[in-house]
Amino acid sequence: MARPKAEQPTFSLALRSRRYYVQYWENGATQRVSCRTSVASEARRFLAEFEAGRAAPLVPDSPTVGDVLDGYQAERQLKPVSPTLGYNVARLKSFLADLPVDLITKERVRHYLATRRKAGAGGAPSKHRKAPKPLADATLRRELLTLRAALVWAQREGWIANVPHIEAPGAGAARDRWLTRPEAANLLASAKHLHVRVFIALAIYTAARAGALLDLTWDRVDFEGGVIDLGNGRGNKRRAVIPLHPALRPVLIEAAEARTSEWVVEHGGQKVGSVKVGFRNAAERAGLVGVTPHVLRHTAATWMAQRGVSLERIAAYLGNNAATVERVYVKHTPDFMAEATAALSD
Repeated sequence: MARPKAEQPTFSLALRSRRYYVQYWENGATQRVSCRTSVASEARRFLAEFEAGRAAPLVPDSPTVGDVLDGYQAERQLKPVSPTLGYNVARLKSFLADLPVDLITKERVRHYLATRRKAGAGGAPSKHRKAPKPLADATLRRELLTLRAALVWAQREGWIANVPHIEAPGAGAARDRWLTRPEAANLLASAKHLHVRVFIALAIYTAARAGALLDLTWDRVDFEGGVIDLGNGRGNKRRAVIPLHPALRPVLIEAAEARTSEWVVEHGGQKVGSVKVGFRNAAERAGLVGVTPHVLRHTAATWMAQRGVSLERIAAYLGNNAATVERVYVKHTPDFMAEATAALSD
């Protein structure tokens, strides 16, 4: 008995003459599309982009919120994108998927906020927790900004005539937690597992985001040239080529000697998906409060500002725009308000 025909071909990667190809069966023959690379991680990214492009949904006659979110996500995935987009889309669809776009009102959005807050942040339940884990306004803001962006995309694509108004919670006050050098050294020494220690050292001495460090492969660490190529960013997040700091080199050499995969931050021969648990345990052993992996990026930028590095250089290092860096880090520069203070002295 013949197997039923699949609605979509099965795609796979094939290595031919040191080049990767996307390979699939269609129209009675094997089809191949060149990935234009010999690097495995880049080929996997190309495969994901290729599959997403073929799976893009058709334009619906009367789009619902779910239709718009699916279409927006399919197009965004043609380029590297943060996993946060998938989380936001899943949460929005769980409450609003069947709602026609033309029925989105201010009251509907407020009802969504109230319902999400009541449901809590989710995750694994604790037997000691009597109420849902509180949901941060920042999380709700990210979800509603994703909905707003999807609706703008739908209007641009001709799916809808007008974009409903989406009122999101305010951004809130920025946190300014950063580590002193003794605190950073204590945190590094408190990491029991090699992959956690490698992550912490990379975060401090590259100022890169957690996602960039977990995506880092050994082919982008150039010990001889003394640089680390953080690769292509996801979404609008830019990445840089960073000099290999002398304090980071011995940690990476130790990790390179113990490597069992292509990933720099690995555990048991596998890519590490998250270091939250190991990082939290190290922070607790070091006696540090309010410290998350992102604090290390903020710490590196703060140290640069304190040593008088120009805000433009810091922006290039972080892959951020200069306006954002100036707003956050100018207060840490040595000459901040110096002119004003001198004027008072006169």
